[in-house]
This record gives sequence, C-alpha cells and structure tokens, in this order.
Amino acid sequence: MLALVSAGLSAAIAFLKPEVHQRAAHARRRAYLALEVEARFALTRAASSGEPVPLTVYRNLLERRRMIIAGQLDELVQRIAVGEGRADAAASE
Repeated sequence: MLALVSAGLSAAIAFLKPEVHQRAAHARRRAYLALEVEARFALTRAASSGEPVPLTVYRNLLERRRMIIAGQLDELVQRIAVGEGRADAAASE
C-alpha cells in the first residue's frame, strides 16, 4: 500500500510542475523565433546580392533547429555567443 501511495505521489509531483514545462516551452519558442529571423535575414541578403544562400548557412540553421528540438538550448546559446564573438572580431579587423 505504501508503494502505491509513493508511486502516486511521485507521478503527481512530476505532473504538477507546469512552470518548468512552461519555461522550457517559452525558451524553445524564443529560439525558434530567432532561428526564423536568421533564416529570413539570410534569404533577404541572398536576394539583394543576387547570389544563392551558401550551403554552410543552411547547415548552420538546420543544426540550430536540431538543437532546439533536442532541448539543447543552453549549448545553443553558448554556440551562438561564441560565433557572434568571432564575427565581431572579424568585423573589427
């Protein structure tokens, strides 16, 4: 009987953490919106220059999408921050 009660309480505790799930959903939504903006920017830049979008850009966007789906948002943020740091250093040279 005690095992049943314990299992029921464990299930209830796991189920009743909506704030955790809500925060994760909001983080995924923000990541998808950022991904959408990056994709639109790449398409706009390609259209204005008359050149196709480089394959590396598509691969980067697909990898970011995979990371969002896998829930690797912390790693994605670090990856983007490191990439922007490299881009800023290249732009200042």
